[in-house]
Amino acid sequence: MRIALCQMAFWPTAISQSFEVLEKWAGAASTEKADLVVFPELFICGYLNAVSARELSLTGADLAGYLSNIARRHGIAICAGYSERKGEVLYNSAMLVDRDGIQRLNYRKMHLWGDLEKSLFSPGEPSAVAQIQPACSVGVLICYDLDIPAATQDLQRRGADMAVVISATGKDYSLVPRMQVPVRAYENSLCVAFCNHVGGGFAGESAVAAPDGSFLARGSAEEEELVLADFKIRDWHHYRSAHRYVDDQRVDYFPLRP
Repeated sequence: MRIALCQMAFWPTAISQSFEVLEKWAGAASTEKADLVVFPELFICGYLNAVSARELSLTGADLAGYLSNIARRHGIAICAGYSERKGEVLYNSAMLVDRDGIQRLNYRKMHLWGDLEKSLFSPGEPSAVAQIQPACSVGVLICYDLDIPAATQDLQRRGADMAVVISATGKDYSLVPRMQVPVRAYENSLCVAFCNHVGGGFAGESAVAAPDGSFLARGSAEEEELVLADFKIRDWHHYRSAHRYVDDQRVDYFPLRP
């Protein structure tokens, strides 16, 4: 699987603008023969503006329609963050569609960061684990979720080969892409693909870490770019089978979610 992370400095003023930019980068990723293209946290509305989070919110059905068309045109799976509107309630969400435009999951951020997020959004529930290629299943986390070790562990236990993490991590927390991303990959023996905003105080440094914690790709701390990585899951089968730390967890003291 070739993964493309769209690290960008983007503050939209209209939904149409967001989808023009999304299609441009999806096309670029497709040209690079990527199988999956990932956009940062709240990409569709911009992070974090209370007005735009409301005014540029979308229902899940509306976003699925937009992403489905773009995915089919470019033959690429897409994961993008948005402000999801359901009635009067907002969620900080991420949707994943496959290359055929079929919605595979819609995840609502479980762990909300800071007073502003908590005042705008309601918390969600754990991500589904969805197969986007015959040999690769993925789950999604959003930013602060990665700080909660159990969230990544839960995806691994339910069969995820990859955790896709969309983020709006600031420069004060640059240890997240530098240290936390490879650690989460290593302790769960899975691939972690971390896509971040850049510029305006954001840390950038989007990265893909392999199951042994090594980096497959790392982005700049300053520049917009398409960060590309190849995750050859079959090459990691033996390593992952021999490094299933969760199997040795003392569940009598540390219970796991069924």
